[in-house]
Amino acid sequence: MLVLTRTFSLLCILSMILPLRALPSGPDVLVEGTVTNKLTGAPVKVAHVIYTRIASGSDPAASPISRDTDIQGHFHLELRPGSYRLWVEREGFARQSYGSSIPEGTGSLLTVSSGQELHDLAFRITPLGALSGRVFDQDGDPLQGVGIQVLRVSYSSGIRQLIPVAGASSNDRGEYRCYDLPADRYFVLATPKGSPLSRPMEAGALVPEIQDAYVPLYYPGVLELESASAVPVPEGGDIQQIDFRLQSIPATTLRGHISGPVKFDSNQVQVVLAHNDHGFASYIDRSTAVVDPGAGKFEIRRVAPGSYFLVASQLSSGKVFSTRVPVEITAGVPPEELPIHMAPALEAHGNVLMDDGSPLPANLMVRLLPVEGLLPGPPPVAAVNSDGSIRLSGVLPGTWVLSVEHLPEDVWIKNVSFGDIRSTGGQLNLPAGARGPLRVVLAANGGQVSGMVGDEGQPRQATVVLVPTEAELRLSPHAYRFTVTDRRGAFIFKGVRPGSYRLFAFESIAPFAWMDPGILNAVEDLGQELVVNESERLTRQLKPISYEAVLPSR
Repeated sequence: MLVLTRTFSLLCILSMILPLRALPSGPDVLVEGTVTNKLTGAPVKVAHVIYTRIASGSDPAASPISRDTDIQGHFHLELRPGSYRLWVEREGFARQSYGSSIPEGTGSLLTVSSGQELHDLAFRITPLGALSGRVFDQDGDPLQGVGIQVLRVSYSSGIRQLIPVAGASSNDRGEYRCYDLPADRYFVLATPKGSPLSRPMEAGALVPEIQDAYVPLYYPGVLELESASAVPVPEGGDIQQIDFRLQSIPATTLRGHISGPVKFDSNQVQVVLAHNDHGFASYIDRSTAVVDPGAGKFEIRRVAPGSYFLVASQLSSGKVFSTRVPVEITAGVPPEELPIHMAPALEAHGNVLMDDGSPLPANLMVRLLPVEGLLPGPPPVAAVNSDGSIRLSGVLPGTWVLSVEHLPEDVWIKNVSFGDIRSTGGQLNLPAGARGPLRVVLAANGGQVSGMVGDEGQPRQATVVLVPTEAELRLSPHAYRFTVTDRRGAFIFKGVRPGSYRLFAFESIAPFAWMDPGILNAVEDLGQELVVNESERLTRQLKPISYEAVLPSR
């Protein structure tokens, strides 16, 4: 009897304690919605509606949970109160996040409260595209095993690069098909069987022995990207007949000998061949040489006809040695062995001054940033002395961007020169043998452009870009100005270089994609023209350019 009494008492105590514990409550928030095809409006079945709970206080984050839509595209979720990331995935479609109006966008949090019911969540997901064609030899016969790469242009920090997106190989009929392509403008590269595929710039592998005598070609059958045709793939587009007829264009082997003040057997030397892109060592289709450090010899195989820079560099005991040689390769003409001499970095002297002779702002710093990714060692940087003099160590041939730090908001860089070489948009292209002095002229009469972005009386967030209209300045990413509006849709640019511009507000655009001529030409008429005079203050009202406007049309 005593045991039963104690057991009963314990059960009573537990019944009083358990309701007070923080046990997980059952689902009490209903969320329902539909998933449809953005282009056709048709329901999308078996789409994965995925959600994950955001950590809050002592409540930890949860692993993603997926629910599939039914045959009518409906989904049904039961959630605990809190905040969630919610998105939809489906094969053949771009990922779509809650709160985002564009595919692959970040979106926003879905916050639900106890007892709440949501019945009208709508996701419109975008079909992905495809691209197909055939590959023939010069006699019109199909070629099997030809590697096909679909590449898009990316402007990382304003520098144009090619990014592989998809790939395929031609079958016995010479047919290929690449799919799951987001809407974009693509370049297509055909690589003959036995040749290495194009690789990103950072791939440092040595060029292997290659017996194939022919080189990859861009659509519609050209050697260099500059002559290639971009293939527009709209949302859900199925682009066909992107055919290649590969020609017998023999490649050559470039050989040479390196000399310099430092031995190579114990110090690594890098030799890179890069296309000459308007005086810039292009990131696209670079080749790294096989180097014999003992003999100082190098070799690069499968070099197509064209204009190049050969850049050799070496870092030894904290000192940088380099050389930069222009190279012209002619089809069918083997080049002579190329002697190159490594030279130490320069110490550049110069001065900074105001164009009107007024005193310089205090605490200025001048920095040279290499933009071609070919030079080892830290970038040159120096404080500006009270008399305006500067001294920069480690200056080598190549493309540099000069920046002046701690400038007051109305001060801008008027011009930069290095000896007889003048800067374009803050960019200096220094050939081998270039000599200073470095001269930087500042002006305190920069303009200001500000305004609001809105639509139908409502403020809109957007990326606002100030694009120079001068053709020469459009080649330099540093001549552009861009910012993101605040929550009120407001934007402001200070210290604007006087000149003519077009002002754009993009609903969504990748960083520096506004430098892509294909995009800029499509929206040129949607920008506002303006001329910024010295010390002028301009205000503009803008409407956002839709995400669809920058995509290829159907």
